[in-house]
Amino acid sequence: MKQLILTALFSLFLMNGAMARTNYTAGTYKIDSESSKVGLEVTHLTIPTAHGSFTHIDGIIDLKENFEDSKVYVLIDFLDSERNSQIEFVSTHISGTLANFNLTGLLSIQGVTQKVTFKSHYLGVVADGYGNDKAAFIGQTKIKDGDEEVKIDLRILANRPNKETASVFNEVQEIIK
Repeated sequence: MKQLILTALFSLFLMNGAMARTNYTAGTYKIDSESSKVGLEVTHLTIPTAHGSFTHIDGIIDLKENFEDSKVYVLIDFLDSERNSQIEFVSTHISGTLANFNLTGLLSIQGVTQKVTFKSHYLGVVADGYGNDKAAFIGQTKIKDGDEEVKIDLRILANRPNKETASVFNEVQEIIK
């Protein structure tokens, strides 16, 4: 049910261009764990065999005036295991335009780190009812491991807090660093 609601919200965000400010708004945004999703599809010998998603996503998107200087840090909690219970992505390079850009970085899963590139799109910014700016992004990449291929889909909604909520945001940002 939650997945259906998230998909519907993203669809509304995409379809309602009048609401979205597609202009670029630099600033530091905190990933909204409640509204963001990372989906996985594992394919074995060209046959999709498993689908899954992660909804506990944390991180920071630091949008610079020059978009290609921006940085992204994403941390995903999965399983109830204390050992290797997180997936981490740290950007190293961004290239392209806001509409179509490559987000390259280091992806660490279960102690293995590899360079990946997400084909990504900036969807724009909207203001919520509390005066916070919300930026939306989508991206996709594939990782090959032997006969298996893992497709990763990102649907990220991130908040840039207003002055009233900035103190809580700053505390969270320090914890993530």
